[in-house]
Amino acid sequence: MSSHREDIRRTVARELSRVAPDDARAIADEIGRRHGGAVAAVLYYGSCLRKKSIDGGVLDFYALVDSYAAAYRSPLMTLSNAVLPPNAFYVELPAGDGRPRGLRFKYNVITTADFARGASRNSLHAIIWGRFSQPTVLVHARDEVARATVTAALVDAVLTAVAHMVVFLPGDGDDVRFTSEDLWQSGFRETYSSEFRTERPETIAELYCANPDRYDEIAAAALRVL
Repeated sequence: MSSHREDIRRTVARELSRVAPDDARAIADEIGRRHGGAVAAVLYYGSCLRKKSIDGGVLDFYALVDSYAAAYRSPLMTLSNAVLPPNAFYVELPAGDGRPRGLRFKYNVITTADFARGASRNSLHAIIWGRFSQPTVLVHARDEVARATVTAALVDAVLTAVAHMVVFLPGDGDDVRFTSEDLWQSGFRETYSSEFRTERPETIAELYCANPDRYDEIAAAALRVL
């Protein structure tokens, strides 16, 4: 492994290992209750994580499962998830069972293999690498194999994001001059604009501005790997 790829891996591993808030752990438990032993990992990401606040917000998660057949009792749900992953769910948990307040969250179900493919350079759609080039917390990992698999996929997501985002930069031929902020801001604008539910421009701008040093460091490392 190159030293620059290892730099990215260390950053990703450190972010994944952060202690998840109690609310996020409660939600991971609920996801586990819904999908049982099929759940290999639960990832917490998005605006509530970025702002370190859930007041009035909807928390965002990905549930990585071994297979769609193992994750559902319904053959129809299994088929729909396999044909067009991920499946998305919106849930409202009332207060109770040790929760002092109700929680609202969205979560997506995808197999670990499909998640890894979505983070790879072979994936043109940004739904995985666009999101998971951003800071993420691993709320639940079934074992060290699951943790290592998630870490490797998120390293790939960073490298894939930077490789695609360079293409969005203005310039002519090889004469492309840009800052890390140019790279991420233009890249996030383009990737989010391709989605069915687009984000507001100010929300997209916040992605880089929330942690510019982090994005500068991983962009520099990724460009050296690429």
